[in-house]
Amino acid sequence: MLEPPFVDRDRELRALENLVTSYRPLPIYLYGPEGCGKSRLLREFVTRSRGRSDVIALYVDFSGYDARRAVDLDSILRSSIVSHNRFISAFLDTIRSLNMSLNYENVLSVSLSFLADIAARAMTREEVRGKGLILVYDDLTRGVGDLRTLANILKSLYNYIQEAPPRYGLGFLNVVVTTSEGASIREVSRHTYVSRPMLVWNLSKDSFEDLFRRLNPPESVSFSDTWRLLGGNPRKLWELVKMYSWDLESMTRDHYDRVRRIVRRAVNMGLGDLLRRAAIDIAYLDEAKGSDVEALIDFLVEENMIIELGLTIYGDRVEQDLEIGVGRYYAWQIPMYRELVLKTLSSSL
Repeated sequence: MLEPPFVDRDRELRALENLVTSYRPLPIYLYGPEGCGKSRLLREFVTRSRGRSDVIALYVDFSGYDARRAVDLDSILRSSIVSHNRFISAFLDTIRSLNMSLNYENVLSVSLSFLADIAARAMTREEVRGKGLILVYDDLTRGVGDLRTLANILKSLYNYIQEAPPRYGLGFLNVVVTTSEGASIREVSRHTYVSRPMLVWNLSKDSFEDLFRRLNPPESVSFSDTWRLLGGNPRKLWELVKMYSWDLESMTRDHYDRVRRIVRRAVNMGLGDLLRRAAIDIAYLDEAKGSDVEALIDFLVEENMIIELGLTIYGDRVEQDLEIGVGRYYAWQIPMYRELVLKTLSSSL
């Protein structure tokens, strides 16, 4: 098994279907913690959309984790662009070669203009004319690298959404962009040419336990300890199984050095006491005011230690759970981080 079973995302799949299977004038921007399951959710959605007669979907992955899945084309679309095989091959080669150095020119010319334009042109065939085209650009922020460039790309996507349907006879064109980079959310929220950022969250406790049981844990590993440290994050659970052979202590040790470096920087910035309060109770960040608190929030978001909690893709808020570090407006990306922060602060650094 190359990835964990797909567990209990029916509500998110329905929300995605409502979002992207009819015309939306703005790019749809999804975000969530690293490893929360955004990519798996989107690939599942793209796969299921292929049973529909009114839409065609294309998935492009900029994360660099798996070049084999860099581009995933609908079968109708794939057969429509046989004559463009050399271009698709060149695109795949480019994605592979640029995994560590994607820049604005590469992303915009290769991904947005190049492949999307080929896809739209292919759909002028009579049997697909009038269908909706859904383009999913997964983890685009990781490939872009800086926020100003991201804003430029989102504006280009907005323009493309307006221009492509009449040019190619599409029923509509919708674009979904995702990120795990928390610092991008505030930048995106400033602009009117993209939807409000919508949150995809970790699995609920019941769903996480379902996944946990399906992976056949040894009797020595308790679900309560796993939930306390990983808080519903499916990728971290998969890492626990495949990289650490269910050894939570080993996994925690491996994360300690990164957290220790981050804590040291916070202490050197004069934010150690505030960080301790936030680690003890994340609700402190919901309520406290002052420039130092804002500086700490910005720092922890930038380091992907915490995430700002906006409305989810189905329009409500994540349920608070202070036991695993989930407040009203902020949450630790995984609860393990808060425990390691407290451990580091209680040591000599």
